[in-house]
Amino acid sequence: YEQMNGNVSGFMREFPMTFEEAFQSAEGKLIDSVILNNAILSPTVPDLSQPKILGVDPAGDGDRTALVYRQGYYMNDYETFNHMDAQTLANIILDRIDRKQVDHVFIDMGYGHGTYDILRGKCHITGVHFGGRANNPMLYEDKRSEMAGEFKDWMSEGPDSMGGTARISSKKEFIDDIRVIPELEFTTKRKFKLAPKVEIKKELKRSPDLFDAGILTFAHPVRTRRHAMGTQGQFQQGERKSMLTTNQQFQDFQQADQAQTYKQNPNFQYYNYPKR
Repeated sequence: YEQMNGNVSGFMREFPMTFEEAFQSAEGKLIDSVILNNAILSPTVPDLSQPKILGVDPAGDGDRTALVYRQGYYMNDYETFNHMDAQTLANIILDRIDRKQVDHVFIDMGYGHGTYDILRGKCHITGVHFGGRANNPMLYEDKRSEMAGEFKDWMSEGPDSMGGTARISSKKEFIDDIRVIPELEFTTKRKFKLAPKVEIKKELKRSPDLFDAGILTFAHPVRTRRHAMGTQGQFQQGERKSMLTTNQQFQDFQQADQAQTYKQNPNFQYYNYPKR
């Protein structure tokens, strides 16, 4: 306590004595402590009508490799690996696609180039550049910031926008990754931007691998393979309604889809699975 210069709230978060203290959050964080707690206690179960998405954050500079799964408002399943190479990770992903019926994989290209090259053409996988262009470049500085904003909206869905709809893992390492992420900054360019990872590492004492893998599941809208097989599929980007989502673009596309005349949209990339 003395080494933390009398920072009571910081001490309580670092050495919690109660459940409530464990999830106290300082001001200026991406996810409010109440929303975080509601997501942990949410009764939500996987929506089988929604695509199952896998976010992969490969290890780099001593970090862990993290895999996070999301289906609808359910993000309770994840895996981490301390030692990994490109081929082994590719084999693991192919195994999880088969065993867990994953519809699409998004992988961070920072350290994922080798795995992506191995898997390209073998499964539905998309490489994501965190510093790349956002789907909505008028609102976000880069792709990483946009995915963080999408995750924030997803977590906030519920009564009075205080969460309770989304469910996440209650494991401490998963929660730790989320609770240290700072709020999005509104830059002089009038865009939202997430703080650099190096700043987050200073507080967490490691890379937020699980957070990065989790937000990758919001990289792009995804269809279930059931849609391509002739049954009703669903678009999924969190199924939420908020001011930070472009719902009209989804509605326009769905209308064009029904008319079998696909509208070109410069801000989004849609994935069409081949018919079997």
